[in-house]
Amino acid sequence: MMKWILFLFVNVLASANVQRQNVKQEGSILDVLTEMGLTTVLELIEAAGLSEALDTDPGPMTVFVPVADSLSQELVDFLLSDVELLTDLLTYHVVVDQALLSSDLSNELVLPTAQGTTLRINIYDVDPTGTVYSVNGVPIDLSQVDISASNGVIHFMFYMLLQVPIGDTVETAQFLANSIGDYGNILYAADQLGLLPMFSAIMLKAIPDDNPRYVPSGEWGFTIIVLEMETMTGLLPSDEFFSMDMIEDLLANDRETLMEILMDHGTVGSYFGISIGERREFSTLSGRTLIVQEVEGEYLIQDSEGNQLSKITGGDIPCTNGVVHSLDMPIIFP
Repeated sequence: MMKWILFLFVNVLASANVQRQNVKQEGSILDVLTEMGLTTVLELIEAAGLSEALDTDPGPMTVFVPVADSLSQELVDFLLSDVELLTDLLTYHVVVDQALLSSDLSNELVLPTAQGTTLRINIYDVDPTGTVYSVNGVPIDLSQVDISASNGVIHFMFYMLLQVPIGDTVETAQFLANSIGDYGNILYAADQLGLLPMFSAIMLKAIPDDNPRYVPSGEWGFTIIVLEMETMTGLLPSDEFFSMDMIEDLLANDRETLMEILMDHGTVGSYFGISIGERREFSTLSGRTLIVQEVEGEYLIQDSEGNQLSKITGGDIPCTNGVVHSLDMPIIFP
């Protein structure tokens, strides 16, 4: 059975201005982890049956390792109780056929893993912390990177990756709708406007028909322009507030407004919670500005005039083409 772990944003940032390690080691990755005394990490590796691979596989490989104090006993016991899940997660921390130094990492870099699914590197300029490197939204500890072994390189991160993407943004939203019974109404609305297949594979942008550079589509008042960038951040409002009654009314009477609402629930690029810091501005697919601001531990979404539009209730759900966050209210500009 597929298991899904949904976590709220972790507001811990790592600065890029700290000193980086580049420790040369003669032993294997397993030898290096053993020499560092990482008994809990080694216990999990052994339980998953991965010790031999990390010791004898010639690589090259890049391994992202959670720092020791991030592995609580409760988490360790949970992982040890499900070896299949543990193996799935640990192999997701291993990038195959590449020994990447921190200097090789770049924003939106997608890397193949031993688990079979890709992971995503992001580099953010975060206010007020500075530059943050992350793996699927989990910050890398830049004081512990570039630790070389005979068969690869090790980088430490502040937390373990506990979610493996199950598909693109649409497939992820469909999974959430089926598994927890929420966030499905926005999919229905997108499907009724013929957008669902497109959101799965490509990015779209709505251009008002009064823009002379584009030929108008006629029906919607918007021309849909395909963008080359294929990464996105999707925002999923709760079905409680984005109700079917509201959607059906808009479908019958104001499809242009419904199109605008849907376009305002996405932005180009992968923005995990770690990217927000105290405040961050985003441009939606319709071209309007959203401001996400941290206020007393909550992430509020506002327009440029300061009107609160919604609140992020959960997120950092990695997808093969970006990331998804959940909201309470739909984003509807006044």
